[in-house]
Amino acid sequence: IQAAYRGHCVRKNLKTQRNAVLVISRAFLAWKRRKEAAGFRRRRRATVILQRRSRATTAGRKERAQFVRSRKAAITVQAVFRGWLVRRQIEEEKAQRKDLEECQQWAAVALQ
Repeated sequence: IQAAYRGHCVRKNLKTQRNAVLVISRAFLAWKRRKEAAGFRRRRRATVILQRRSRATTAGRKERAQFVRSRKAAITVQAVFRGWLVRRQIEEEKAQRKDLEECQQWAAVALQ
């Protein structure tokens, strides 16, 4: 009877130890998964931040290039308009000079 009782106690003790090993193992694996997940989240957050900065830089460069093109186009339009305006003023001055010279010739003819 003693041998059977000792066998029963040993089997019960082994079962308890096996359950303890399983609990410890599960807890360790769960901790390890949580730690890996936290590392993954940290790396993902860092990646998102880097991508956001990269996209913002690219967008900023595109925006600056668009602004420079627009400014250059505006300057070109202004230069063309001012050139046209000056040429028109020169033509008007020539016409006024021509009219003045004709008036002076008529006045000279009338005086003679």
